[in-house]
Amino acid sequence: LKVRMQTSQENVNIFQMIKRTARHGPLEFYKGAASPLIGVSARHAVLLFCYGSIYTHLFHANSPSELPLNKVFMSGALAGIGNAMVEGPVDLLKAKVQMQFGKGGQYSGSIDCGRHLVRQYGLRGLYQAQIAVWARNIPANGVYFCTYEFFKRFFQGEDRSARLSEWQTFICGGMAGLFYWIGCYPLDVVKSAMQTDHSDPTKRQYRSFPDCVRQIYQKKGLGGFTRGITPCLLRSFPANGAAFIGIELAWKIMDFFDP
Repeated sequence: LKVRMQTSQENVNIFQMIKRTARHGPLEFYKGAASPLIGVSARHAVLLFCYGSIYTHLFHANSPSELPLNKVFMSGALAGIGNAMVEGPVDLLKAKVQMQFGKGGQYSGSIDCGRHLVRQYGLRGLYQAQIAVWARNIPANGVYFCTYEFFKRFFQGEDRSARLSEWQTFICGGMAGLFYWIGCYPLDVVKSAMQTDHSDPTKRQYRSFPDCVRQIYQKKGLGGFTRGITPCLLRSFPANGAAFIGIELAWKIMDFFDP
């Protein structure tokens, strides 16, 4: 729903887009799901690996709790650079398939879309609009980890080593997800527009990131940069709350085997 609302030429609300999508059957809501399902583990693994490596080797900390929040932000922002190398292709394949309404589109699914792009344009074809992905991911991941650490410290009080309960972790992760999307959403709209543009560089509507921003503003005004935000925010809190419960559990398991 988010990508379709972001790139629609009409100003449609979430209920109108649900109705349009439902006309093609319940499976239409899961179009493009193969790409994030396959890539989500790799995406999070790369993000957390980069984040941990940066605060460990660049800032010489054993955990984010030892750092001031500005350095937590920098660690997350720099991690966003590496994470974008995985997230860019994952988002691209998902977006291109999701823009096909009903049956009989150019691609039968995300994997078929990836094969087609690589065959036609090489690996570069998977990195269409990569500048826009970096423009979103670098600040957004800085905000993401900084927000999580801020709320985590709020619950911990003076004892930075205190373990949070699961519901506290859920709230911290949920707030991190909300601030991630609130802060970067206009950039995500630009990314979606550029990724769903023509795959052939010679036939694209948007010549560059600034040109895409200009065209969206000229055609849709400032409101064009917030289209689709409602389903995004409704999903972000529970999804990221659950994600951080899993992340904290993974860290506990690793601490157990490597105390």
